[in-house]
Amino acid sequence: MLPAAQRRHLAQARLDDAGHGWDRFGMSRDGVALGLSMFRPLYEHYFRVRSHGAENIPSEGATIVVANHSGMLPLDGMMLWTDIVTQTDPPRVPRPVADFFVPALPFVNVIFARGGVIGGTRGNVHAALEAGELLELFPEGVRGISKGFAERYRLQHWSVGHAELAIRHRAAIVPTAIIGAEESWPQVAKIESLQGLGMSVYGLAIDATGDLVVEWGAGRASESSIEIRLLDGDGTLVSAHAMDDGAFVVPAADLQTLAPGPLDVMVARRRSEEVAFSEGTITVMMRSEQWGFFDLY
Repeated sequence: MLPAAQRRHLAQARLDDAGHGWDRFGMSRDGVALGLSMFRPLYEHYFRVRSHGAENIPSEGATIVVANHSGMLPLDGMMLWTDIVTQTDPPRVPRPVADFFVPALPFVNVIFARGGVIGGTRGNVHAALEAGELLELFPEGVRGISKGFAERYRLQHWSVGHAELAIRHRAAIVPTAIIGAEESWPQVAKIESLQGLGMSVYGLAIDATGDLVVEWGAGRASESSIEIRLLDGDGTLVSAHAMDDGAFVVPAADLQTLAPGPLDVMVARRRSEEVAFSEGTITVMMRSEQWGFFDLY
């Protein structure tokens, strides 16, 4: 439960609700209040957050708060979200930009959306900035929270897409440094590869020792088509393929132009289903995505 003073403070926050109880991205006032009631004890009594510079966040207009990322789980993002909500006056609710897999998580995806989280697609980010929203963005992405303790306070690959978006939408950028999250949940070990155990993800087998070989559906029938995209750390498309099964190769020479750095992989499965109605049938196209990344050295 929130104290009366914080409820009154939160009531001043902007919410573009067309009468549904939430905005077009799913954020609701009750969802923000729930998130604040959950994170406030951690913010005030466990981590005892001290912050400086909230007055530098514009009171309105398209804004991107850009911060370093660390700590295994995104507790730093939760504390930054709490700090901005409580320290800005009038309050601004930041829209954390989450990795692609977050909207696909059961149950928590709705909770996150009610608190303001948006999926990290360029379309969502463009729409949010066009509407004058405040974005909370971590250019390191998953690479930041997956680094080992020995690499604490060393920035991982820093994607620069937010700078292009800020220029395009004339949005203010508020650089932010988070100190302490590295020690909150340190990573002591990391399994780099499970290929030796014969394990793969969604039937995708990868050999990155030389050429990058990508295979799908080898030796078995597939009822759906597969789309595979490889992107560099800035979101630029490196290679794209659609197939029912088969394989393709990205030459080592092409990979070396990207190293050192990350290589993002998107695998989408598309299939069609016929749905019967009393007046006839319609064909429904369904599409699901999974994302991952590799570090190229």
